Amino acid sequence: MSKKVILCLENELFMKNNLLFTEKEDFIVRKISSQEFERGPVLMSYGALLHCTRGSAKVEINEHSYILEANTNINIVPNDIVAVVDASADMEVLCFAYTQDFFQTVCLNLERGVFLFFRQNPSFKDLYPLSTWITNIFSMLFDINDEHDCRYRVQMAQLQFRFLLMGYYNYVSRNFPSVMDVVTSNRSQEHFKRFMQSVSQHYLESREVLFYANELCISPKHLNNIVTKISNHTAKEVIEYLKKNKYGRATFLPLSSIANKTGFTNERVLTEKGVIGLACDLVSIDKSCENIAKYLLGRVVVADNIDNALAI
Repeated sequence: MSKKVILCLENELFMKNNLLFTEKEDFIVRKISSQEFERGPVLMSYGALLHCTRGSAKVEINEHSYILEANTNINIVPNDIVAVVDASADMEVLCFAYTQDFFQTVCLNLERGVFLFFRQNPSFKDLYPLSTWITNIFSMLFDINDEHDCRYRVQMAQLQFRFLLMGYYNYVSRNFPSVMDVVTSNRSQEHFKRFMQSVSQHYLESREVLFYANELCISPKHLNNIVTKISNHTAKEVIEYLKKNKYGRATFLPLSSIANKTGFTNERVLTEKGVIGLACDLVSIDKSCENIAKYLLGRVVVADNIDNALAI
């Protein structure tokens, strides 16, 4: 009788007899074929690192599409919404599936930048000389998977998985700086958002940059650099501004950061019955702030009455 391991609790994505988790398993390593994939979409209760050895398929993760083909990897984490479509008949995939607790332990000591990199880039190729290295890691994971009597079996698998994530991240950061620039920018945006949320909660009790840097677990200098780059104001000035005016929550929209985020593409909508125009064209604003109006109102269509608005 084949062992069953459940990768998802209900409406399983991978649901054949040789790839379904038991409740006692922290991870499992298996070779699977296209016939063992269900289409989905499903909310993943478990995560999985997929390494394609041949064939191809389209994998949709949280409404983003990725091609899984030979020498390509896709990392799916718990709570992702996933669908696998258009899998070729010859597709073969090495699958390292893991529980949510397993993944949390792996990420516990990872630098946040590594975690964010793989959340933003779940699909990654086996770039030379990484192809042999990743194949060797999977080989070791297969060996560890079979060592059921080893008391450190789970810890060994977690170390290998962490080693894979850190190694690939390090390789890309050294050899493809343009990719890392995007990750760094997204990370800075996240820090800035968390800073503004923290200031809105604590600006009456603390005006010290150090306090907010500690809240974000980064240095005051690094926090100030992020805030200055995004808002064109120092962290101290932002805190003082909110405290002086008692605004609580505020949104800073630097012109340089939103210059390329304007525009309306669905021109057909503007010809619909009752449409007056775009909200950004119906307000008066200083010419220097036109991009702000387009950013905030450039996708808002104004109609003459509620019936025409609902019919659009």
